[in-house]
Amino acid sequence: MRDTSPEQTRWDTHKETKMPRPNKILEPTKTYNLNIKVEDYDKLSYIAQKESNIHGIQVSVADLMRESIEVYLDAYEESQQNA
Repeated sequence: MRDTSPEQTRWDTHKETKMPRPNKILEPTKTYNLNIKVEDYDKLSYIAQKESNIHGIQVSVADLMRESIEVYLDAYEESQQNA
């Protein structure tokens, strides 16, 4: 028997209207769990919200992290070429 309690009905409605997560990475990916300080996450969340408002597109904390990793890897590769 299906649960039709107000709690369950509200949850079902939420599930039906939830938008799918867009695929922003068009290459093979790997999932990695990361623990960071709450203070750092809160700062990144604030920056992501500001960037979303400025550019008119959704920018997530994960987007900022991925961009930072790319910048780090580019700098590392450049330093290895110059060594």
